[in-house]
Amino acid sequence: MACLSYNVKTSQIHEIAAHLGPERLYILDYDDLIRRRDTLLPDMFAFASVPWDDRFLARLRKRNKRGSRQLSGPVRARIRAFCEPEYIRALELAKQWR
Repeated sequence: MACLSYNVKTSQIHEIAAHLGPERLYILDYDDLIRRRDTLLPDMFAFASVPWDDRFLARLRKRNKRGSRQLSGPVRARIRAFCEPEYIRALELAKQWR
């Protein structure tokens, strides 16, 4: 259910984006943020006209990032099997915007 809800919300944000335009709405994929936060966070701050400070990034690096690694392998596999098709659909929607 959460995966389907994610796709509905993703679709809604893209409808909003179509009305606002890329100059007024910054769409970000969470996985991209985790993988490329060194470049995406300063970009987000610039988009919002907020001064960037490297100390923000340093503080994030200190936090624990265990996330799904706390789940057992079988639980992660079940979640992946159920949610991955919906997540892939959401990523396809995101590609249309970029």
